[in-house]
Amino acid sequence: MILSSAFFIVLLTVFLVSSRLHEKESLIQKLSYYIGGYGGFIYFSWLLWLSINGMEIDTVTMLVVISIVYLCVLNRVKYNFKIKYENVKKHDEQSKDVQKYYDLIRFASYGQVVVFIGFMMILMVILLGIYNGRIALL
Repeated sequence: MILSSAFFIVLLTVFLVSSRLHEKESLIQKLSYYIGGYGGFIYFSWLLWLSINGMEIDTVTMLVVISIVYLCVLNRVKYNFKIKYENVKKHDEQSKDVQKYYDLIRFASYGQVVVFIGFMMILMVILLGIYNGRIALL
């Protein structure tokens, strides 16, 4: 758990540096950046601290937060690739970079779908546990 938390902290630090906000970004992009970047960084730092101190970690909560962070990060990454794709396509439609950015946009879209399906499966397990009385809300 220590290694995975440290890996996610490094990953989110790179995300925060590489996909900074620009002027006139939409509210969704700002939320994706702050929730995916800073929110994820704070959460995984807290997980690292819990792991180092040997405290208990709620797995279901961790999986839900990881899903939300990844959805936000992938949304921001997909947006950045779309901007780069449009800029490259505007200058030279026959460039190899056009196809590369198009493939990266598709890859980010597939990633969003996979993370969303995983998120829904986690929610289904939680709801079934509540329904069967195995998970108590209070």
